Amino acid sequence: MNNDTTIKKGSKPSLLGKKLLAARKEKDMSKYLLSQLSGVHRRNIAKLEDGLIRNPSPEILANLARHLDLKLADLYPLVGYAVPEDLPDFDGYMAAKFRGLPSEAIEEISGHLKYLQAKHGLDLAGPKPGEDEQ
Repeated sequence: MNNDTTIKKGSKPSLLGKKLLAARKEKDMSKYLLSQLSGVHRRNIAKLEDGLIRNPSPEILANLARHLDLKLADLYPLVGYAVPEDLPDFDGYMAAKFRGLPSEAIEEISGHLKYLQAKHGLDLAGPKPGEDEQ
């Protein structure tokens, strides 16, 4: 756990703690259960919820977010981490969403997607900004 005493610019550890606590309570989950599911020690969960850990690692936040149904894009700004504006490409998305999926499987799925793109004339870039908004 990165418990650096230097606060990153924009870091709001108390807001992060409140968000984590609220999500855990909403799921009626104990610190012990969240610890077991996420691999984050329950003392560190308590410190995070109390706003005592200023700069938790991205991996810790990702593990907690996954089990609390929170978006990293909502948590990262609270500890001063940059949030990408764009979505990852298909391969990056597959690697992030399905962490246990081997690279060969991602390449195979990507190849099939390209086949379907050509077959059906799809634009994998998606809509232009504002094009899909009403």
